[in-house]
Amino acid sequence: MSKATWHPSSGEWGIFGSTTGYKNAQKAKRLIAGQVENVRGREEGIKQFYSELEGLTDTERELLGKDKELFRDKTKFARETGEAEYLTDMEKFLESSYTIGKESDYKATKQDFAATTPDAEADFKKKQRRGAMETAADVQKRKERALDFDVEAKEMDFARASLGLDRQDIKTGMEEMKALQNIEDILYTLESEKRSYG
Repeated sequence: MSKATWHPSSGEWGIFGSTTGYKNAQKAKRLIAGQVENVRGREEGIKQFYSELEGLTDTERELLGKDKELFRDKTKFARETGEAEYLTDMEKFLESSYTIGKESDYKATKQDFAATTPDAEADFKKKQRRGAMETAADVQKRKERALDFDVEAKEMDFARASLGLDRQDIKTGMEEMKALQNIEDILYTLESEKRSYG
């Protein structure tokens, strides 16, 4: 029995060969199959592109976190340094006040106790140092408040940057979905066209 079969409706004429239409249909099916493979390759490329883009966004997010941590450490150090400077000034004030007191007591023992009046020079020095300490305390408070404002502003910048990255993630996700949907539409059209050739 011969392998060549007689199928006139499909364009196969057995031992007489095939019709031109049948040959063209087979050629078109092969071309469509090639296009399908090509489009599937683009689909993988799109997935890889958006995966790499997502990786970059993750890296940006990681760097933002490190920047935030560094800023907080820097702020903590600035606060500790400011407090240490203030405490050093306070110690100097207390030490000098103690010295003034000792000098005043020494002068009082040298003079007749009944004739002793408050040492005007020592009082003036104490008032002057007390005023300097109050000024130093005010300066310290202003420094701390300014630092608080800087911290709040920087935290807002971090929050804004984080929102930007979130928005970018959403936008990228939507673009990827749209690109993949376009690929699916093309594949559906090609498969439908391929089926129409039998």
